[in-house]
Order: sequence, then C-alpha cells, then structure tokens
Amino acid sequence: MLKRNTEKEKLRRSIQMSKLNSTFRKQKNCMNCADLFSAGIGQIYCSKKCKREYQIFKSYGITQAEYEVLAVHQAGHCAICDRVVPLVIDHCHTDGHVRGLLCKMCNMALRFFDDKDFFTKALNYINETKKPF
Repeated sequence: MLKRNTEKEKLRRSIQMSKLNSTFRKQKNCMNCADLFSAGIGQIYCSKKCKREYQIFKSYGITQAEYEVLAVHQAGHCAICDRVVPLVIDHCHTDGHVRGLLCKMCNMALRFFDDKDFFTKALNYINETKKPF
C-alpha cells in the first residue's frame, strides 16, 4: 500500500510540474528557422536540429547543406585517419575558413601542428630518434 501512495505522489507531482511549465511557456519564433513554437524558460530554438544548425552557422559560417556536402564528399570518414567515427568541423584559427571534417583525436592533434615550424621540428625529432634496428 505504501508503494501505491508513492506512485500516486509521483504522478501528482508530475502533473503539477507540467501545469507549472505550461504557465511559463509562451509562443516564440525559433532563432534558426523563425517557426513559431511553445517555448519554455530560456528556450530559443524549436528543436535540437535547429540549435545545431544555428551553432554551426554562427561558429563556422557554413549552412547545414554545406556541412552535408562535406560529409558526403568525405563519405563519413575522417579526412586524416580515414576512420568512420563521429566527426567535428575543422577550421583554420587564423582566417576561420573550414578545412574539412575530422575525428576528435585528429582535430585535437592538428591544433598542435598548426604552426608549420613546430610540425617540422616534431617530424624531425621522430625521424632522428628512430631505433636503428
């Protein structure tokens, strides 16, 4: 009997929360697609898809269509290691242009080699310290 009361209490609280949320919801236009939607507190996008599209455009200056062209061109593979894993957008930190899609590991490694002198030194170090076997 105690179990039923806790389940009823959970249901009652859930109903109260949904009523509370509906009280604070209002009609807004999505920041990305401008569609009208019922927004909760602090919500500015109508969907996760719109949020991602807006963030990609704001951060990298490319549209979702341009992102998909890159993904198709690379066939879902990392442009460096050729693995099929979730990809991130690689861009030049100097002028901001998008270079391609990379896996997280390659993208993190690449940031250390943006400096060509550093890359040359690192490559020389690896070549010079090879075991003579």
